[in-house]
Amino acid sequence: MGKLELSMETRRSLEEVSVGDLLTALVTANEDALSKTLAELLAQSRNFAKALDETDVPIRRKELAARLRLTGGNFNRLEPLIAGGWLRVATSDEGLVFRRSPIVDRVLRGRSVAQWSKAREERSRG
Repeated sequence: MGKLELSMETRRSLEEVSVGDLLTALVTANEDALSKTLAELLAQSRNFAKALDETDVPIRRKELAARLRLTGGNFNRLEPLIAGGWLRVATSDEGLVFRRSPIVDRVLRGRSVAQWSKAREERSRG
């Protein structure tokens, strides 16, 4: 089989390490510690699990407040998620937008928080 000739740009894009690659390596190397920390945080409040599930895609502050039934838009209850980096907040032309961290996405692997928690419990029993 002959050597494949590639342009410098193509080689660079194949060899480049993306943020997703770094997140995957980080989560894989530290999955037990991340899972334990996330589980401890979720044990503090049922609202945390719901907040992470609702922010699997970007969501506006007003809509998130309605879904979580936060009276007066009181987001102080979510401060541990935000301060810990589990929940991201950004500004947009229409106000604040929330999205869970990509690290949460990697830990959950496409599952809801409840599904992830159940699988984690089953692994610890098994």
